Amino acid sequence: MTTARPLCLAEALRRPGYLLSAWPWRALAYLLSTVPIAGVLAVGLLVVGAALTYLRAGPSPR
Repeated sequence: MTTARPLCLAEALRRPGYLLSAWPWRALAYLLSTVPIAGVLAVGLLVVGAALTYLRAGPSPR
């Protein structure tokens, strides 16, 4: 077994101490930081898309 630190996830998964390493925490931090940002961006795109759809359709006739 080498003493060098793994550089990628595939190398880290092959090691017996994976769950005790920094890789699961790194993955959790990525998940916790990416999901809220993606949610905010998705809501923004939905608002812009709805506004463009409304403007393209024009006011409804009464």
